[in-house]
Amino acid sequence: MSASGEYLMFYRSFGGPKMTVSIDCFKRGMRQLASGVSVVTSRFEDNLAGMTVTAVASLSAEPPKLLVCLNRAGQTFDMVRQSRIMCVNILSAEQTELAAAFARSSENKFAGCDWDIAKTGAPIIREAAVSFDCRIDNIIDAGTHGIVIGEILDIIIAEEANCLVYKNGQYGTLMMKTG
Repeated sequence: MSASGEYLMFYRSFGGPKMTVSIDCFKRGMRQLASGVSVVTSRFEDNLAGMTVTAVASLSAEPPKLLVCLNRAGQTFDMVRQSRIMCVNILSAEQTELAAAFARSSENKFAGCDWDIAKTGAPIIREAAVSFDCRIDNIIDAGTHGIVIGEILDIIIAEEANCLVYKNGQYGTLMMKTG
């Protein structure tokens, strides 16, 4: 690290000026990041919840864990917090309508969705490219969102599938380069 970088870190740690970015600027910048599209589902008693997300990441291979960022104001976050289970369903390229349906606020997002019950009891979306059935290990508050860490108990992998991607307000797929 350069001397100026060390000074800047030292300066900020002792109350130096904080950089602020507008919410609009942050959102415009993040829209440029292409991300896989997933639907996180959960169940508590007889109630189901689900929402479309793009913030999913591998966390640990041993033990297998992933993380997902959920808006704390949403019904899905509340249900995940209460039930301590979730299924992260990575959508295939053919599931654009499903992604859009789970992104909207509606009473019954599961209507018209082909789903089953995973080992944990969370809803699992059939035809997803991959589904990770998880027990909640930890939830970390991070501003408007919660970082939900899931211990993966089961994985269902479909035949080779092209996954759905979201960038700048549009759904698409990746074109893989060969050679």
